[in-house]
Amino acid sequence: MAYAKQTLITTQAPIAYDDSFIETIKNYFVKKRATRQLEAMTDRELSDIGISRSDIHRAVSGDLYR
Repeated sequence: MAYAKQTLITTQAPIAYDDSFIETIKNYFVKKRATRQLEAMTDRELSDIGISRSDIHRAVSGDLYR
């Protein structure tokens, strides 16, 4: 009988991801998309929003104006 109870407890989901892991993955894809969009802009368009091509990665990561 003790074996049956133990088996029921251990048959739960093998991996439980916490919200921080999923948020990290979501943030990665959001930043990747933003980087692609900024890289597709012309130098003139980038200067209109106040960044240069070399600032794209810092702007996406949030480190540009710190």
